[in-house]
Amino acid sequence: MERLVFTCPQTGRDIDVGIRTELQTLLRIHANKVIVDLCPCCARRHEWLVRDAQLDRAA
Repeated sequence: MERLVFTCPQTGRDIDVGIRTELQTLLRIHANKVIVDLCPCCARRHEWLVRDAQLDRAA
């Protein structure tokens, strides 16, 4: 499994939003789906498009 990582628009730091998926599943998700989460870097609520996510190997 890999984790979805987004970039905080305020700090530019990578954020792990706690979603783990397989590449095949991610490819089936519509590109315009939105993830909304509270950012641990800047404490603001962000909306990220799934298509903007990076996959990062889970440890």
